[in-house]
Formats: sequence, C-alpha cells, structure tokens
Amino acid sequence: MRTLITSDCITVVSIMSINADCPSTNPLDEPVCLSKVNIGGPRLGFTGIVNNGSFRDELQKNGVNPLYSQFGWQFEFKVVPEGNGPSFVTEIIPMFGAVEYSTIIPSVTIPLGVRFPNGFEFSLGPNIALGWDKDKNNLTSTSSLVLAVGKTFSYRGVGIPVNLTVAQGKNSPSIITTNISIESDSAFTVDQPISIELPTSFQQKSLPTYSSENIKPLSDTLFSSSISKIGIYYPTAVASFSGQYIYTQTQRDFSKIPVLFVHGYGGSPREFYFLSHSLDTALYQPVFFHYPSGQSLEQTAKIFYEFIFSEKMISLQDQKMVIIAHSMGGLIARESINLYSQSNKQTIPIEFFTLSTPYGGIKSAAKSLKYAPVIVPAWKDLSVNSKFIKSILAYNLPINCNFYLLFSYKKQKAISLKSNSDGTIPLSSHLFELAQTVARETIGFNETHESILQSSSASSKINLILRTVNQ
Repeated sequence: MRTLITSDCITVVSIMSINADCPSTNPLDEPVCLSKVNIGGPRLGFTGIVNNGSFRDELQKNGVNPLYSQFGWQFEFKVVPEGNGPSFVTEIIPMFGAVEYSTIIPSVTIPLGVRFPNGFEFSLGPNIALGWDKDKNNLTSTSSLVLAVGKTFSYRGVGIPVNLTVAQGKNSPSIITTNISIESDSAFTVDQPISIELPTSFQQKSLPTYSSENIKPLSDTLFSSSISKIGIYYPTAVASFSGQYIYTQTQRDFSKIPVLFVHGYGGSPREFYFLSHSLDTALYQPVFFHYPSGQSLEQTAKIFYEFIFSEKMISLQDQKMVIIAHSMGGLIARESINLYSQSNKQTIPIEFFTLSTPYGGIKSAAKSLKYAPVIVPAWKDLSVNSKFIKSILAYNLPINCNFYLLFSYKKQKAISLKSNSDGTIPLSSHLFELAQTVARETIGFNETHESILQSSSASSKINLILRTVNQ
C-alpha cells in the first residue's frame, strides 16, 4: 500500500497472488477485468524505539536519539478490480534513518495489504534493517514483522498517505513509526489521448475500396466483451490493435443507404445484432463504428467526424445517412454532427436515432473521478458538470437532420430506492430538456438500458420512421 512505511522497512501490500489479466476470451463469459497500476513517491517520517535493549543502547552510544527521522521512496504495485472495490497492494520501501545524527540506518520494508475506496488501508510484511558493529567491524542486520495501518488523503491530484507502523522481532526492539508520503493520487489517467492520422489512402475525395480488414462478422473476437472491457482501461492499446474504426459485414455497397451503428460504454457492434438484422437490406447496409470506449468522448467524436463527415474516407455527395447510437454512443454521434454542422459543408440528410443516451450526464462519473483508483478519460466527459456535457446541446442540428430520442424506463429490480431510471441511467438524464426540445419525436419503451437493443417495439418504430421518410 502506498502509505505504509516503517522505520526500517519496505512496505508491500498484497495478501494473495492475483492475475491481473482478463481470464477468458470466450465472448459469452463476463470475466472481471483487473488493471495493474504502478505508482510511487517520496516518503518521510519518524521512528521511535519504545523499549530498552541492546539496539537502543547502541544508538545512544553512537549519539543517536531513540527518536530519529526517516527518508525514502515507496515503490507501489497495485491490482485494481473493475469497479470501486478494494485494491490489493504490494510495496517496496527503502528508507534511510537518523541522518540528522550524521549517520545512516538503511532499511527495507515489503508490506502486503489492502486499500479501500475511502482511503483506509492496512498491510503486513517483513522489514530488514542494516547496521555496523564497530567492535566486531562487520555488517549486522535485524529483521522484524511490520503491521501498518493508515489513511490516504487526496488533494487536487496528489495522494498524501499518513500511516502508523509497528515492528516487532525476536531479536529486535519494538519500533513505532509514523510516516507521511506525497505521491500521485490514487486516481489518475491510464491512457493519454491518441492522435489519429488517417492513412494516405484515406486522404482522397473519391470513394475508397474497402479492404478485408474492414469486413468482419459480428462474431469476430474483436467485438467480444473481453476486448470491449480492455478498451475501457487501455484504449490506446485496443485502438492500435484493431487499426480500424469502421466495419461492415459485407463489401461496402454504395448504392445502399448506410446505417451507422455507434455503441456505448463497454460495448461493441455485437450489441446491434438484432437491430441490424431487422433492417430492409435491399435499401440499407449496416456500418459499425467501433472504438475503445475508455478514451475521451470529445476525441472519439473527432475521429468519427474524420472518418465519416470530413469526406476524407467516404464521399457524402448525393448520399443519405442513418445513425443509430446507444447510450454514450449517442453523445459521440451528436458531437460529431455538431462538428459537421460547423464545417461549412453542405450537409446531407441524416435520420439520427439515440437510444437511452445520458444527455444530462451521469452523476456517478463524478464519484468515480474522486474515489476510483484509476481514472478513465471517458468519465471526465460523462460527468454532469463537464465541459463536454454542457456544450454538446449548445449547437443547432443541421436543418436536414431529423433527431429521434428513444429512451428506456424499465428498472432491473422491481423495488429500488434510487430515482426513476432504466436500471443504469436516470430518466432525468435521458429526458434532458434541451435534448427533448430539438427531438422530432420522443418515444419511451418499457425496457432496461440494455434490453432496448433487443426490443421488437423499438426496432419496429425505427423501421416505421425509416419507411415514412423514404416514401
């Protein structure tokens, strides 16, 4: 744990061996993904020898008070389960004591422990301290068992752990150490934003030829739940691995109207199996925008714009388009349409459907930013008071863009003390006033946040609207 330091110790936190990888690649499984975190920082404190003995006598013989300072560095390795549960921590803490007495007492502590979301932590581990026997002119060492408890206080991105450590050994004195450390806060950004430079073949205005890399069935491993979860915490890695953002199940047919599906947080094109197969394939072709959902929403919307609306990849002349976006995907699609409307391009007709989209933001995202051991960039944009949420509805939709707000309102539990929701997102966020104001229609379905994607009622409504506008 990052806050455990003992006077002559290294602190390590970890009570069991933990595999920090997603254990299954079977898309039907729902493994708990763990993320590995390495952090550290300087550490300082004081050590007191509380009982009499040869060690205390030896210190006083050399002019060292039984209360002396400690300075060192903490190396921390942490395994963080998905969600907001406790994290398992291993630390290595080298320290140098008694420097104010013109001497050095080196020590190392390796504690294993647990840190809870509220900042409290405890650990247990070995401590080894070194010394020099002047009478025998040789190196000596003492070992002890260390128990540490403490709490980490967070302030503007900096973690300040405060700990009390007790060390006891058979041939070593009882030692009490208090420590304060300054380090990176337990909440920090995992992935830096990535800059997407389109391949040379995409810099043309003509229609591109889709390669085999763009054609994948929805059963492809890339669209599995395991890969989608990795994309939350390691978005750059998944983006580099996939290399593409636009996928179709068959060769792109430019005689058909593209229906662009955009998934939400932790999702993938596989979620749209039912809706995509309910389309009139004589008129429409499903196209899937697949992205690692942990990356910044603002950044993802820019990528969407570059691939779809900038005409660097696809010519939009004489085209129509349908966009069907679920949950967070609706925010990404809306922001990319904002960019399109501000580009001074002649906009094409768009039928824009969002399903269960949190236009008012998500309150729990702010809590995750404050307490979670790892910050996902997307959480910043999803927070209720984020710049992204506040600005996304500030722009008018293009005049030839028809917007349909579809929402779900069925709770997963019959009895709940929480506000009205679809089991995931509060209705107040779905039905944000500014979003309703610009919607051509607002339609509710007795479905949960996830089941709306398999709803025959929602599918029928979407297809009815599409038939009407194409008559």
